Amino acid sequence: MFKRGLLFVSLLAAMALVSGACAAGTNKRFTCVDKDGKTHTTYGDVIPPECAAGESATINEKGQVKKHSDKFDPEQQRASKEEAERKKVEDAAIAEQQRQNNTLLSTYANEKEIDDALKRNLDLLNSEIEGNALMVQSEQQTLDGLRKELAGINKAGKKPADSLLRDITASESRLEGKQKALALSELKKEKVTIRFENDKATYRRLKGLSK
Repeated sequence: MFKRGLLFVSLLAAMALVSGACAAGTNKRFTCVDKDGKTHTTYGDVIPPECAAGESATINEKGQVKKHSDKFDPEQQRASKEEAERKKVEDAAIAEQQRQNNTLLSTYANEKEIDDALKRNLDLLNSEIEGNALMVQSEQQTLDGLRKELAGINKAGKKPADSLLRDITASESRLEGKQKALALSELKKEKVTIRFENDKATYRRLKGLSK
């Protein structure tokens, strides 16, 4: 008990040196003394980890000192830090949404411009899809021909050439790649359509237009 009294006396002595500055400022200063007698000072109500089990006090904007007799639970401090981080993420998300809204309003003058932009994007993607579909069809025909050739050789009881087997394997690999490219193009079209539909709905909301 005597040791704790000495720690708090040391705490008050250290705080006396900064109380004038705190009184002139707008931020509350949190000060504490750890188990080794070292003073730690921060702004606001954030508790330094070193002081979780030590004496602590705050100085408000008027320079008034308030002692905290309870020891701070490390779990409480962890929860406080997590809450601060969550708030930071939320604020960043709000700021990003506001930026996107401002960009949307500055990009389009009316709904028709959004529809026109969607059409331009879909025209490009439809051409891409058509081209990928033709390549899939062509490769499939090549592979079918190779497999037919192999089936004839097997039927005749002959051994197929290694080159034929390599060609079939290579064709199968190319076909798989072209099928993936086609699927990716179709997925891009779906995502673009959804994005523009969402942009249009957001634009109408920001402009206060009826549904």
